[in-house]
Amino acid sequence: MIPTLLTGVLTSALLLSSSFSSATPSAAPTPCVVFTQTLSAGCTVSLPEKELQPKAKEITVSPTPLPTLIPISVAPAQTTSFEEVYKQAGAKYGVPWQVLYGLHMTETGGRDGYIMNHSGSGARGPMQFMPGTFTAYAVDGDGDGKPDIDNAVDAIYTAANYLAKHGSLDNGLRSYGGNTVGTLALARSRGFNP
Repeated sequence: MIPTLLTGVLTSALLLSSSFSSATPSAAPTPCVVFTQTLSAGCTVSLPEKELQPKAKEITVSPTPLPTLIPISVAPAQTTSFEEVYKQAGAKYGVPWQVLYGLHMTETGGRDGYIMNHSGSGARGPMQFMPGTFTAYAVDGDGDGKPDIDNAVDAIYTAANYLAKHGSLDNGLRSYGGNTVGTLALARSRGFNP
């Protein structure tokens, strides 16, 4: 089996080498790159340049033009800052606002609206609450008369209430079940110093 493979490699190398040439037929042959082929685990065959004798042949290479780029206008993504909401909810429930920021960022990247957890856990909304947990700790943060799991303001206030009702920040974060290390790192990036 190996002699057949060697023949195939040698033939391929010679065919490839014959396509390389010098600019003029009378010039010396253009040196070729060493062709290496792995035949099986740990078995490699290399053909050195001197064993390949390329035939002189002129080739022409034309550059391929790049496609024309058409400029388009893209509206920048609308950014919303919930920093004042974090601060107000944190002050109301005695929770560092930076931790609320960290939770929001680790759970959904600071997004607002209907957000489902695709892992199948059932968590949803900007702060990724399980619906039953949200109902148990729900706060109407935006004052519209109804707590909404998919509303960032309501969810942030609910998260502050949830953390406050667990006795300590550490207990609340562990019970929350998110990325506690990431949450605290982001909180520290905003000045949180436990």
